[in-house]
Amino acid sequence: MSLILRGREFRPTLAGLLIAAAACVITVLLGNWQMRRAAEKRLVSAQHDAAMNQTALAMTAAAVAAGIDPRGYLGRRIALKGTFDPGFTYFLDNRSRGGKPGYEVLTPIRLKGSDMNILVLRGWLPAGARRDAIPSVITPDTEVEIEGVTLHALSHALQPPGTPPASRVRQNLSIAEFARLSGRAMLPFVLEQHTDTADGLDRTWPRKDSGADKNVAYAVQWYCFALLSAILFVVLSFRRKARA
Repeated sequence: MSLILRGREFRPTLAGLLIAAAACVITVLLGNWQMRRAAEKRLVSAQHDAAMNQTALAMTAAAVAAGIDPRGYLGRRIALKGTFDPGFTYFLDNRSRGGKPGYEVLTPIRLKGSDMNILVLRGWLPAGARRDAIPSVITPDTEVEIEGVTLHALSHALQPPGTPPASRVRQNLSIAEFARLSGRAMLPFVLEQHTDTADGLDRTWPRKDSGADKNVAYAVQWYCFALLSAILFVVLSFRRKARA
C-alpha cells in the first residue's frame, strides 16, 4: 500500500498496524467500561431518589422467617426495630466530607425477634487529632426503630494490597467479611440510616451518582487516546519517498 503526499509516501508496517490496532481496541474498551460505570452510578442514584419518596417497607422477623427473599428489599426505603451491637462497630477510613477527613461508622443491628442482623451505615464522624486512636461513638443501648435505604454494598476506597489489619478501622469492609469477623448471621444488604438516634453522627449522605461525571471524563480521555493512536499510526507511516 503506497500513497504519495508531498514527497512522502504512506508505507505502514505490519508491526505498526498491529500496535496501533491493539492500542485503539484496548483504549476504546476502557472508555466503554467507564461509560458503563457512569450509567450504573446514575441508575443507583435514580433508584435511591425513588426510594426516598416511597413509604417505608417494614422489615420484620416474621417476614424473614416466612422465607421472603431479602433481596427484594434492595434499593428500598425500609423501617425496622432492633438492638445495636456496639462490640462490632467498625470505622471506614478516608471518607472525607467537605474536605475534612473522617470515618463512616458501621454497626450491626439485630432484628427484633430474630437472630438475623443487618449491617447499618450509621453516619459520618470527623477524624480526631490522633489517627492511631480508635474513634469513640455513642451507640444506643436500648431497642431502636430506624429507617433508611438499603444498599447492595458499601462504597469501596483504594487500599494497598495485602491482608487488612486486625483493627476496627478499615479502608473497606464487605458484608461477607463482616459476617466472618463477627460470627453473626447477616442479611445481604447494608442499611444507610436516615433516622436520628442522638449519636451526633452526620447523616448528610452524598448523592449516589457521585463520581459518574468523573467516569465520563475518564471515558473521554480513553477515547482520545484511541484517536491519538490512530493519528500517530497514520502520521508515522508517511516516510520519505525512496529515490529512484
